[in-house]
Amino acid sequence: MSFGLRDEDWVEPDPEPIIKCRDCEFWERCPSGCEWGWCTDHRCEFTREDDEC
Repeated sequence: MSFGLRDEDWVEPDPEPIIKCRDCEFWERCPSGCEWGWCTDHRCEFTREDDEC
């Protein structure tokens, strides 16, 4: 019995986009101009701009 289900009906969801810290609204660049900055979100961490948010 197939119960009306077909393999064509199953769709893989699109992967979540990876957001880099530099693109996040909660990230602020270090005043010294280095590639580090401060995440002002709930984590409040010092992160690199290329890290995943």
